[in-house]
Amino acid sequence: QIILPLEWFPLNKPSAGDYFHMAYNVITPFLLLKVNLEVHIIIMFVMGASIHLVGDSVNHRLIFSGYQHHLSVRENPIIKNLKPETLIDSFELLYYYDEYLGHSMWYIPFFLILFIYFTGCFTPVEEESRMPVPALLLMGPSSLYYW
Repeated sequence: QIILPLEWFPLNKPSAGDYFHMAYNVITPFLLLKVNLEVHIIIMFVMGASIHLVGDSVNHRLIFSGYQHHLSVRENPIIKNLKPETLIDSFELLYYYDEYLGHSMWYIPFFLILFIYFTGCFTPVEEESRMPVPALLLMGPSSLYYW
């Protein structure tokens, strides 16, 4: 914050510290776990889905309070009445994390991993590997949860 003070960034957009936190979450699996690209993409997918779902959870609660989804954040009647007015910027930041960052981190890795999977389907493999038993056991509950 000494080099890039928070005051330099609008309150309704991520600050430099936020970007460093995101970079930390992206870089750490490579450094500590020595994971390959596919696992890293899956980690990004899960992070993006989580960010989006948390934002949706807050948005659903706002709807019960009178929030109108068809209006922008600043045009909503319940948001206009917030005091201090800087809280409106916080709700715009939440909207940014949900709709822009969350969707990007969710969908881009999803399609990348599908692309890697389907290109791998047409690559000849010398030895067929078997899925471990714990992975087979987790596949059922996971597929029910996601689909």
